[in-house]
Order: sequence, then C-alpha cells, then structure tokens
Amino acid sequence: MNKQSHLPADRGASGADKDLLSGANISLALPSVDSDLITLNKGSVAELALARCARADRELSPTGYIEPAHFVVPLTGSYIWHRPTEQIFADANRVLFFAGRESYATSHPVSGDVSIAITPSAETVEALVKADRIHRGRQILGKSAAWPASPSVQLMSRAAVFDALAGATPLEIDDAVLQILQAAVAAVGPVRSDTSANRRVISRTKEFLHWNSGRKITLQEVADAVGLNAIYLSQVFTKCEGEPLYKYMRRLRLAASLNHIRDCDDLTALALNVGFSSHSHYSSVFLATFKKTPSYIRDVFRGSLHAKPASWKARPLSAARGGPRLTPCRPVADRSMRISI
Repeated sequence: MNKQSHLPADRGASGADKDLLSGANISLALPSVDSDLITLNKGSVAELALARCARADRELSPTGYIEPAHFVVPLTGSYIWHRPTEQIFADANRVLFFAGRESYATSHPVSGDVSIAITPSAETVEALVKADRIHRGRQILGKSAAWPASPSVQLMSRAAVFDALAGATPLEIDDAVLQILQAAVAAVGPVRSDTSANRRVISRTKEFLHWNSGRKITLQEVADAVGLNAIYLSQVFTKCEGEPLYKYMRRLRLAASLNHIRDCDDLTALALNVGFSSHSHYSSVFLATFKKTPSYIRDVFRGSLHAKPASWKARPLSAARGGPRLTPCRPVADRSMRISI
C-alpha cells in the first residue's frame, strides 16, 4: 500500500524562489527586455536563443505548436513538457529534442527555468543525419524526447551563452553551437521501455529532489514523499534513468554550481550552497565528472586563464577519455543588467 505523499503544496513564484537553493536560480547578464525568448545569435549553422519562464505553478501553459525541429538544454530550474502522448520532466540533467509539427504545453510545479534553445538549419540537420545521429535519435524520440545531458554538453552550453553575451563573433558562436549539437546527439542512448506509472513516479521523484536539493536527504525521505517502498523506488529510478538516484541528485548539484561558478570567488561556499557536504567532496566529484577542477572551469568561464589567449571555446568530449577538452572563453560582458528567476 502506498504511503501518503509529502510533496510541497502549490506556491507562487516568490515562495518557490525563497525555498529553492540559490544554485538553482541562475543569474545571467541578459538584455533588459521583457521577453520569454531572447535571441543570442542567428547563425548559418543554427539559431541560438535563451528561453526563460519565471512562473512556478502547476497550471498548464496555453497549448503551443512546435514547427521547426530544435534542441533544448535546460540550464536551471525545471518544468514538465506535456506532449500529446506523454509527460517529460525537464531539468539541467537532460537534453530535449523537439522533432517539430506537434502541439505541446508546459507546467512548472517547482520553479521557473532558463534554457538554451538551438534551432538548427536544414543543412545542419542534413549533416547530422548523414552522421547517423539524428536518425538514431528519432527512433528513440518516438518514445521519449529527452536523454541525459553529458558533462560536455553541460559545460559547452554555458560557455556558449557566456561567449554570446560577451560579444563573440557569429562564426565563433556557430562553431560553439555545432559542438553542442554534436555532443548532444552523440549521447543519445538506447530505447528505454517505461510504463506511464513509472514515468509518473520518476516525475514526482525529480520534483521532490528539486525542492530539496540544497539539503541532506535520505532515500527513505524520497520514498515517503512519493508514497513508495524505498527499495522499489530505487529499482524503478535506476531502471528508468540508467543511474542511481543519488548520482542523479549529484549531477543536479554540479549543474547548479556551473551556473554560478564564473562569478564565485568562494568555492567552498558554493559547494555548500548547492548541497555538497564539503569543498573536498565537491571538488572530487567535479573532477571525476568534468575531468577538470572547479577553479580551472571558473577561469575558463571568466576567460582569464593566466597568460593563455583571450579567445577560447569549449570542445566536445573525447570519445576515448570521456572528458571535455576546453579552451578559454572570451572576456565576460558587463554584468550590470541581470535577470534572475
């Protein structure tokens, strides 16, 4: 018999922002415009934009219609993508592929979100198809439009935003966007057969993780929140997500730290703020995941890595080593105008 659920009740955006860890609230130097879609670059390879939503409620958005195919990489926050056939929980651990020509709606039960949206040109899509990536992805996307975001995608997506806001040339941004696309579709995994009941369990579990990612929690707490036996929940989550629950939470915290590491001088405070027990624990997990130290990535994002050249770009993961090859970012832009959720 299922236990009573202890997920938080609905609250407005201000209440959600108050309770969420600061690592989940990204602050980017965005243009001061009242828009949910901010175009950063219209290049020959693809269009790069920032999509944001500041609301936090369970109400469905008005139904929209997806026409061109595009990729979405969430940077912070979370939302539920309501497709005609299923619901997908989107957060910073996922990459989404919108195949186009379908209706959709979204809801934000935990918080608002900021994502990058990449709309590839027809030529880019054709090139990826020839690489046998999109074709393989479309077979999977017939079932699910989301898959894990690799460490390189998480790094490069933020580097591309910082570069674009710092005034990188269209050619530089095109190159960065192409690298993100290649890394994103290369990470498409095998088809996972999940029942609708399992997907609801996973969605509610992730919702609880987002509400509580800034504090220490136990597996039993999560199980009580979603009303399941702890052992059963662990088995279902690992089967559906391809990794244990604790590793998923760990990746959420790492992604949250990436949103603030560029402007953070105190890495210990950052580590504790996003939910790690200590700086040493954060550094060891960061190094194991990204193959670079937090301070190195911070300097790369700042674009001031000692005497290295000023124009650096992120490069994709090495297939053999599984770690990112990074080059320095351009200097960051003026940070006087910020939009936070």
